[in-house]
Amino acid sequence: PLYDFLSWKPSGYKRMDWKPVVIIEGIHAAQNQLDSIPGLRVFLHIPEDLQYKRRIERDMAERGYSLETSRHFFLTIALPCQKALVVPSRNKAHIVIERLEGQDYLDKAVSYIIKTFEENHKTGYDALKIHLQYNQGKLIEKNREATSHELQ
Repeated sequence: PLYDFLSWKPSGYKRMDWKPVVIIEGIHAAQNQLDSIPGLRVFLHIPEDLQYKRRIERDMAERGYSLETSRHFFLTIALPCQKALVVPSRNKAHIVIERLEGQDYLDKAVSYIIKTFEENHKTGYDALKIHLQYNQGKLIEKNREATSHELQ
């Protein structure tokens, strides 16, 4: 469905064709109906203060919301829904990315995800449980055996 953020109502629908790689993000990725679809699941943990900052900037610039409307919506609706619906999906992720800082974290994280996808797409992802942390310019991988090493 398409959504009109000014009226807060659905405004239509857009049909999406299924592709070899589909990225489902946000609250939609937490839907239990997706559990039966094989694929690599990545959870990107963003601290609440950064979520708040990004939400305010986006809502005011793109949706025409006032600061107070955006703040109220974030604190009373978006954040509680995220905690109830999105955060629990973290347990379903094969890769969890957290503690992101610095300018190049996203490029490194995306490169790592693409490499992991390419290496495992034929055999599956069930055995993968990886946490990535980006700290002081280094991408650190911690796997389910609690071993860690720096990634290039």
